[in-house]
Amino acid sequence: MSPRGETRPYGIDWDSGLDRMMGNEELYRDLLAIFVRDHAAAVARVAAGLRAGARDEARIAAHSVRGAAGNIGARDLQRAAAAVE
Repeated sequence: MSPRGETRPYGIDWDSGLDRMMGNEELYRDLLAIFVRDHAAAVARVAAGLRAGARDEARIAAHSVRGAAGNIGARDLQRAAAAVE
């Protein structure tokens, strides 16, 4: 567990993410695990879509990551995905 006020590795703002879960640390940890499971290959999907000229597919993948990153407090990732989107 990270003490409140500390930024986690990879730019995750623990306070922001935990606040979105109304302080429920177990729910937040579950959401982090789901994020890793569902979005681990997102960068590869965006890159593949752009290489293939499938801009809509790349945009949709970036949009999905942007929203999920916001939910967990990963602000840098959220901003990067928004730039791609």
